Amino acid sequence: MDEKSLHLHTLENLRSALDHFDTSFIVSNKLFRLALVSEIIDTTCLFEQLYCAWCKKLPFGENADADVDFEYWKSYNNWDGFLEKAQQNACIDDADMDFGNGLTTNDIKERRRKTYSKNLNSAFKHAKYVEGKTVSDFFKNIEKDKYGSITYGNIVFGAIQHLLLILSKINDLLQKPSDDLLLKYDEQQKERFFNECQEAVSNVQRICDGSYSSRRKINLLKEYRDKLKTELSNSNLLELIGNEFTKYDIADYRNQHEKNSMTDDEIRTELTLDELMKEYNSGNIANINMLLFKNRRLISRTAVCSFFVYAEILPILKKRIDMLGKEHEQNPKLSFDSAIATAIQQNTDAVKENTKALESLSLKPTIQATHYYESGATHEDKSKTLQVTHREMADTPLLQDE
Repeated sequence: MDEKSLHLHTLENLRSALDHFDTSFIVSNKLFRLALVSEIIDTTCLFEQLYCAWCKKLPFGENADADVDFEYWKSYNNWDGFLEKAQQNACIDDADMDFGNGLTTNDIKERRRKTYSKNLNSAFKHAKYVEGKTVSDFFKNIEKDKYGSITYGNIVFGAIQHLLLILSKINDLLQKPSDDLLLKYDEQQKERFFNECQEAVSNVQRICDGSYSSRRKINLLKEYRDKLKTELSNSNLLELIGNEFTKYDIADYRNQHEKNSMTDDEIRTELTLDELMKEYNSGNIANINMLLFKNRRLISRTAVCSFFVYAEILPILKKRIDMLGKEHEQNPKLSFDSAIATAIQQNTDAVKENTKALESLSLKPTIQATHYYESGATHEDKSKTLQVTHREMADTPLLQDE
């Protein structure tokens, strides 16, 4: 079990405070009981603060709510031993003790508490306690008080009543919380798991912003939805609620949905999840809040968290999947994965580069030549020179038409 809460530790220490004080000197007996009264009142204030806090917001089954059984601690019966010791009146000062030499305390009176005041003042003076006289006078008044320690025990009894009263009020609050507090319980849980819900929203956004096709994004979102559902299904929350469904409910579900391959436990999980989400989405959360509150010590924090994350993120997932589905229908050609599309584009660019290189190799060089004609050629023929210039394309004629 986890470490005890401060509230439980305080109650247990208080109840055992008198275990080693069955007998004592009269003054210390009275002073201790007055100190005990102060301790009880301080403890009462501690629980009054707890009560005020829980009147504003119901607890989650953690800390004092997890380990303090208020039904047990509010009962007088569980403080009987404590109160009996507080009221006992057997003190050493009143006992007739044998000194072992034939004499008793009744025979020796001369040094009975003669140095008490002197030693007390000396102790205050040694400590340089400026209020020593005031405290010393208080001690003297206690010493002069002729009433037995049982009177101080009754003071303890009176103080304990206030503590048991506040413990009883806390128990009543937890046993039957107000409708107003229960209506706010789901909002408290959302605040409690705000970071976890935000993380889920961020995961969805990362998928939608990723460099995937619409089809891939839909599949990733569905996978994330299934992951959240599995975490919830594996928690003890659905198991606790699912026990309410009978074998006839399971048979009806199997017949209506033709789920013969599903086990009874799987169908019970589906029924439970459907019931929870139907109430949650409809705003009819009173039953859910009561369920979570009444079983807050049985349902783990992880289980409650998985439910609220799933309930909050499911509408967002559905909306995104629907939007991506419409996008995919309108642009079916965009169904390639971005990595594949990039590879295709890179191959296309490479082909273009290779084509340009081949074209460059096929170009004709610049040709310059002088044509000599046979004897008897005319002057015009002889003056003709064949000039072949560089052409851009391979199939360009070497000689242009005149």
